[in-house]
Amino acid sequence: MNDQPSEMFDMQSAPYALQTYCGYVRSWVENIGRLYGFQSDYKDLRNATLQIKNVEKLQGGVNPSQKLKASYSRGKLTLKAMESFPINENKQLASTANLWLPVQAYYAIHGAGLATMISLGQNEPKDHRAFRASFSNLASNYLPPPFNAQCSNGPEACDFIFKSLSTTTKDVIDYSSLSNPVYSGNIDCAIGKCLSTTRSKFLDKLFDKARYNKPNKKRKRRNLSKDEKQNISIGLHSTSLLDFLYRMRVRSNYDAPDIYLYAHGQVDDAVRHYNDLTCLTKAIFSSLSVIIEKKLGKSTFEIIERTLND
Repeated sequence: MNDQPSEMFDMQSAPYALQTYCGYVRSWVENIGRLYGFQSDYKDLRNATLQIKNVEKLQGGVNPSQKLKASYSRGKLTLKAMESFPINENKQLASTANLWLPVQAYYAIHGAGLATMISLGQNEPKDHRAFRASFSNLASNYLPPPFNAQCSNGPEACDFIFKSLSTTTKDVIDYSSLSNPVYSGNIDCAIGKCLSTTRSKFLDKLFDKARYNKPNKKRKRRNLSKDEKQNISIGLHSTSLLDFLYRMRVRSNYDAPDIYLYAHGQVDDAVRHYNDLTCLTKAIFSSLSVIIEKKLGKSTFEIIERTLND
């Protein structure tokens, strides 16, 4: 049994599930736009990353290893593939393209995130769960809002604690996941809902796994005590944006690969979601690349970039 959050899928629930995912992605994109402007080069976002105290302290001159260059290149080429797909000229392909987009988004950030960790001298995570935990720590210490937003604690949603978000637990619980975040009076509340539901999915999976651990002879599974659930919740790293991207990647890749085909009634909606998730991925990637450039030095970083543009 793995740690992937399983979510059942049926054709009737598909439109609501997709609306929820699209709304969550839009909430992040909208927040980025409100904070830094809707700029394609994310200049203000990159400057905000440089102003993070831990980034300011970084010393350059690190010699890039083959693993660092390979990881960054993999991520950058994946992002370029997302950006180069002529979605606006071929709108009818949007639903099909969206099937693989969550996978591409996650692996683009996986490549850049791994390269960032290596540049900082951190141990290389050995699996996705370890990578997500390391990224949570990275986001908390090196990334600007909204990427440093996190959800922790548990086991119930009413026990969740939000970091770097101007919202309350009650407001997040009351927020409808089907709401349009663009018209939300508190965009942080929408992001909190994204992180909250994502954390709940992972906790439910961990609880289910624990129920099958050491059951009595008469039962295949056992009930968990409140203390057991609390300990499991404490052991789970703080939930970040990357966990949400991983959740989307798992659902589109394993749990419900046809969700976009069944649910998208409007082509323009599918195109918008494609562009939103691509923009979000590019924004995170831009922040991570600033850290890598700071550690490698501008000239060394530009050499790597040139090899990807040739």
